[in-house]
Formats: sequence, C-alpha cells, structure tokens
Amino acid sequence: MTRFAIRERRSLNNAWQFEASAGGQLRSVERLNPIIQEGELAGDFISRHRLWLLEPRAHWTGAWFRPLTVGAELRIEGQRDGQIGEESARVAALYGQNRFTTHCCEVEVGIRLDDHSLYGMQLSPRISGAWRVVTGIVVHGAFGRAFVAPEFDDLFRPTERFREPVAGYVGETGNRDLKPERVWAGDVGLRWLGHLQGEAGFYWSRYRNLFHPDAIS
Repeated sequence: MTRFAIRERRSLNNAWQFEASAGGQLRSVERLNPIIQEGELAGDFISRHRLWLLEPRAHWTGAWFRPLTVGAELRIEGQRDGQIGEESARVAALYGQNRFTTHCCEVEVGIRLDDHSLYGMQLSPRISGAWRVVTGIVVHGAFGRAFVAPEFDDLFRPTERFREPVAGYVGETGNRDLKPERVWAGDVGLRWLGHLQGEAGFYWSRYRNLFHPDAIS
C-alpha cells in the first residue's frame, strides 16, 4: 500500500482561518481462487485500488459565529482487476456548521449535501445543544441524519473461494445491488457536577439498509 497526504493551515486575518488537506492511496490485493480451475473465476488475479481526496474549509469567528465552518470535499475512487474490470465513483460534498452560545445555552447546527455518482444527492442535517438548568446540572441532546455509502470492496469485491467450506459457505463476493445506509439518530441526557458527578442518557437510532456481510453458500 502507498499512502500520502499534504495539509495546509493559515490565518487570513483575525476572523478568518483557512485549511485544506489532500491525499491519495494506492493498494494492490492478490486474490486467490485455489478451488476453481476452469471458467471466469479460475486462477489468481490482482485487484488494484486507488483513492484521491481533497477537502478545503474555512472558519469565521464573529459576533454570532463561534466559529462558522464551511467546507467542501471531493473523493474519487476507482478499482481495476482481472475479473470485474474497471469501476469508479465520485463523491462531491458541501457542508457547514455553526455554534450559538448564551450565558446558559449552547446550540450547534450543521448540514451536509453529498452528490454521489452512484446514489445521487443526499442531505444530512444535524442539531445538538446543551442547557445549564442550574449550576452543576446540564441537559443536553442531539438529533440528525447520516448518509453512509458502501465501501468499494462491499460493491465490487471480486469473487474468491475458500480452500475448504466454512460453516456451509464456500466464498465471498461483492454485491453491486447494495444501497447506502440512511440513519436517523438522536439522544438526550442529563449531566450533573458537584460532590457527586454522573450522567444519564437515552439514545435512539433508526437504520435503513444496514450493511451486513454475507458469503456464498
């Protein structure tokens, strides 16, 4: 595996800060099919995977911005192997978040828009906050949505066979029909600080299209 990354961060003035990161990853995996001697799955082959990332973002601290963060992300991924051939995907995203504070409350809001070349556009909002009821007692909570696309290996993993069946299964393969996970999640809790310190909370989440590995039987 070969991996590299560069980062840059600088203050533009008293209110603005800019940072950016870029990187890449190249890896090769040799796939073995010791059982199959004939047909399209016969023999060994090499799967080559590449990933490129670019993420610029800026932070602005002002009267109501503590700070306001806006950014973008570009992710380009590809894979080539002797069984499936060439596959690629692109993800472009825009996001922003801001924190509002008063003497007893703090609220943070954020939103992210993903444009995935395989799954289209996905909007993910989120809000969280904390309220100091009295000195030493804080109520906090959060609610939001998340979008998680399948990994490339989940989609396009070349079929490979085990040397011997394992629990009735004879191999593993990717699944091109996978859909992205969509998650709504929330939590609420109470934190107290004093002679006795502690926290109690309640968490809730709802997953749609939860990823689950499956083998070939």
